[in-house]
Amino acid sequence: MRSLIKFARSIEKLRLITLLIGISFFLGIISSCVFIRQKKLKKSLKNSSITSSNFPTKFKFTYDNWIFIKAKLNNSEAEREFMLDTGSPCAYCFRTKDALNLQSKKLVRFGMLKLDYGSSQAQIESIRYNNLAYTVSDMAYCWRKTNSGYIGVNAMQNSIWEFNFKDTTITVSDTLIHFKNIEGASKIRFTPLSEQQTPVIKIVINNGDTITALLDTGNDKILQLNNKFDINKIRLSCSECVQTSYYNINQMGENVNRDSIIEVNYVKANSVKIGDLELKSSLLTHKPRYQGKNLVGLGLFKNFIVTIDWKHYYIYLKPIENGSDMLSKFSYGFKCDKTGKRVKVTEIFRNSLAEKEGIKCGDEILKLNDKTVADLDEKTINSINNEDLYAPDIIIQLKTKEIKLKKERIFSK
Repeated sequence: MRSLIKFARSIEKLRLITLLIGISFFLGIISSCVFIRQKKLKKSLKNSSITSSNFPTKFKFTYDNWIFIKAKLNNSEAEREFMLDTGSPCAYCFRTKDALNLQSKKLVRFGMLKLDYGSSQAQIESIRYNNLAYTVSDMAYCWRKTNSGYIGVNAMQNSIWEFNFKDTTITVSDTLIHFKNIEGASKIRFTPLSEQQTPVIKIVINNGDTITALLDTGNDKILQLNNKFDINKIRLSCSECVQTSYYNINQMGENVNRDSIIEVNYVKANSVKIGDLELKSSLLTHKPRYQGKNLVGLGLFKNFIVTIDWKHYYIYLKPIENGSDMLSKFSYGFKCDKTGKRVKVTEIFRNSLAEKEGIKCGDEILKLNDKTVADLDEKTINSINNEDLYAPDIIIQLKTKEIKLKKERIFSK
C-alpha cells in the first residue's frame, strides 16, 4: 500500500498527466519550448499503435491492491512488472529507462522535478506496439521496488480490454465478438478524456447530485469525490452518514510552521447510479483538499467483470457472484506506515476508540501484539490499514501506554 506520508507530500496523488499539464502551463509563460514539447507529448499519446489485428489475447494479472501485469519494452527479452493504470498514460521510472536504454527528451527541469517523454516498441503477451508513448519520472508509482512504472491508458486505445476479477485474467482484442461477458452486463456510454483517452462517465448520487468521474484503476476507492462535491448536503440530511479521518503533517515530522490537518470523509450513499446500474449502500470517499477529477476505482471494479471498449466508447459491467459488500469497510481507528525501522501512526478516525485513547498522528508504535517493529512486514502493515478486511483484535505498544483495539465497521449496515 502506498505510504500516506508520500501520499500527502504528492498532494493527494495527482494524476501524472494533470501534473504535466499544470507545470507545463506555468512554465510555458517562461519557456515556449516546454509548451511546444507538451503539445508533442499529447499528440504522441494518439500515435501509439497496435500492430496486430483481429486478435484475441488472454493473460493473467496479479491483484495485490492494484493490478500488475508483465510487459517487454524496447525489444528486451526480459519481462518487467508494471502497474496497470487507466487514469494515466504509460509512465516509467528513470531506473527503467536507464536499464532498457530508452531514448527520451527532456520535458521539465524544475528544481528536484525531472520529467521526460519518449516512445518505444513494447509487447504485452502477444500484443505488439509501435511508438508507445511514455513519460519518465521518479514519482509515487515507483514506491514498489519490483515495479517499473505504469502501463497506461494509451496502450489500450483503439482496442477492447476485459478485466475479469473472478479469475484474474485480462482479455484484449480489437473485435467485440470475442467478449461473451458483455451479455447481460450493464452498458454505459463514456467520453474519452482528450488525447489521454481515460473513460469519463456520469454518476448520480442519492438520486440527486450528478457528477462526472474518471475510471481509474490507479485508485483503490469505490468512488473518490473532489473538493467541489457538497458534503454538507449529505450531513444535513443524515449526519451519521459521514465519518471523518484525518492526518496531521506537522505531527508526522514535517517541517511546517503550523499544524496542517488533512481530512478524509467517508460517506454512506444510499444510491449510486451508473447508467442503468444502481448500487445500494456504497461507501464513498470525499477529500476536501483534493482538487483533481472525481475517480471511480478498483473498489468498484473488483466486484465486476469490466469490459472497456475504446473503439466504440462503451463500458460493460457484469456483477461477479459473491462480490464484496461495498459498505462493509473496517478500521482499527488508525492507520500506520513503516519507514525504515520505525512504524508511525499516520491517520486517525474521529471519535474512534483509538482517538479516545489519546493516539495521535506521528505516535511511534514499538510493538504489535508480541511482535517488535523489526518483525512487522509490509503484509502485516497492509492488514492493519486495509479497510476491506476484518481482522482480530490487536494490542499496540506506544512509548507511554499499551492499548487494545478492535477492528470495527466504519458504518453499520
